[in-house]
Amino acid sequence: MSENQKDFIPEEQEDFSSSTIFSAPSEHKDKKKAGKYSLVLRLVAIFLVVALLGGSVWWVTKYIAEKTAKEGGTFQPEQMMILSATSFKKLTVIHDTATLVLNSSMQEESGQQKQVWTLEGYDETLIDKTSLSQIASYASAVTVFGEYDYDEKTQKAQFGLDKPVVTVKVEANDAKQNFVLTQGNVTADGQYAYLHISTFPQKIYLVNRSTLTGFIVEPLDLAISTAIPAIEKTKDNAGYFDSEGVLTDFDTLTISGSKFKNSLVFIPNKDNRFSSYATYICTSPKLRIADGVIEDIRNSFANGVSASGAVSFDQSKESIKKFGLDNPDIVITLKVAGKNYSYKLKATDDSFTQYFILASTDRMIRTVTISNMEYLNNEEKDFYLGFMALESIGDISEFVTTGDVNAAFTLAKKEDEEGYDIKCNGNTVDSEAFQSFYALFIGTTAIDYNTKKVSGKADLTVTLKHHDGSAPTVLSFFKISDSRYQYSVGGTAMGQISSTAYDKLVREIEKLIK
Repeated sequence: MSENQKDFIPEEQEDFSSSTIFSAPSEHKDKKKAGKYSLVLRLVAIFLVVALLGGSVWWVTKYIAEKTAKEGGTFQPEQMMILSATSFKKLTVIHDTATLVLNSSMQEESGQQKQVWTLEGYDETLIDKTSLSQIASYASAVTVFGEYDYDEKTQKAQFGLDKPVVTVKVEANDAKQNFVLTQGNVTADGQYAYLHISTFPQKIYLVNRSTLTGFIVEPLDLAISTAIPAIEKTKDNAGYFDSEGVLTDFDTLTISGSKFKNSLVFIPNKDNRFSSYATYICTSPKLRIADGVIEDIRNSFANGVSASGAVSFDQSKESIKKFGLDNPDIVITLKVAGKNYSYKLKATDDSFTQYFILASTDRMIRTVTISNMEYLNNEEKDFYLGFMALESIGDISEFVTTGDVNAAFTLAKKEDEEGYDIKCNGNTVDSEAFQSFYALFIGTTAIDYNTKKVSGKADLTVTLKHHDGSAPTVLSFFKISDSRYQYSVGGTAMGQISSTAYDKLVREIEKLIK
């Protein structure tokens, strides 16, 4: 035995001279013939085991590990196929924190028989069957880097098999093929671990320490966590779905929770005071035009949300309290056809990058990351539209101002060419100059959504008339301080812009009419 080999052997092990697969090629030169006979005898013995235990189903493919000077003493792995997973009937996995029992059955799928795994004691509709199949496959084969002779009576503790890291008991369809995998201690270098396979009771195999880590899972690790279910189409709510079965409408969307001082209530815009280009409006605590993020929230309910994990198989009072969901940071409630659907969320820690989520469309409690629900970190103001107007220049037929500056612009699309014919009080206005101004106008955003009661005549009123004949959008601006102007849409106060932004708009209009 070489010196490097001894690094893998526990100190109590005295004689492993028979484990010739660890010998360097130079050690075989004088015993080449004997080595061949030894190998042949071992393979014959394995063949006899194969024959006794069921022929082709039970087989072992061996690639003898060897160490060469050229490879600096690297062992080539042995691929050991123990038994095809299709021959498994039951697996019992035991480790420090859980005991899992997996059962298989044959079910017909698309006219063919298919092996299906279930987790004993758990609703099969909540468990990822692909993960269970993967666990079964882990037991069917292992990659080993060598083997030692083993005496269970004297060496069990030496290899850590008296207190195994994980034990996997496999029950096969043919009871004669049952076997047990037991992983013991990790080697001194931390790279390998000792594995015992009951089929070969007098051998210990050297495997990568991660070989059986696929078995060290909790039941929740096996839960289906791909997505939180979407709202389903029913006879009662069918009118809220499009022809492809996607939810496109709702009665109300409410955002509340300990994170918000006020509950925010949003509805689809059917108010003729606001531009038809505003898809949603906020009705409480104050009337506002909603930001496009409301559409993102609706999509979450319509399409489901990708989950990052699962923390509870139930939504019991105890589980809800355990994860702080009895006092959620955020509650999002969507009312569809008079029925409420909700997401209750609680940050898992102070980083606010992951949340526990209790969804009324689900039966479990899961986790979601902020990357899949970015709006969770929004403040109240982030749900309001920051822009004063939504119309593109191609939507308006007239742009009229009264007050600090008086102007009436008419816009007509040029026929058979790009651009617009724009006139003000009968005079032609440079099209590019007006387009630059209009980009400035619709790009001006609120810096504060707090509003004050104002009286008297507006300092400036802007009226946008539309080509499609829909109700015009009317914006009014009131000076409330030396640094702020408050604006309203359709007579409803919306927010404040800076005096600097207001003055720039007025100057640009004056330039256009000169």
